[in-house]
Amino acid sequence: MSDLPDPLVSPDVDLRGFSGFMLDVDRLLTSELVALGTPEECWAALMLWCRAWKQSPPASLPDDDRVLAAFSGAGKR
Repeated sequence: MSDLPDPLVSPDVDLRGFSGFMLDVDRLLTSELVALGTPEECWAALMLWCRAWKQSPPASLPDDDRVLAAFSGAGKR
């Protein structure tokens, strides 16, 4: 049994056929991530958002640090 919380989106929802998502540019530009993060951190976050969009269920990511590093681009350093 996992101690992870339930997914934010029901497992029966599949968004993998959708090629994109709406980005609230004002919210992103005023976020702490953009204000305080390095360009590399911002890029990693964007890559993880995109990967989470294509996961099943949507808005989820694997519970594996190696996979997350690869998905975010951090594994290339």
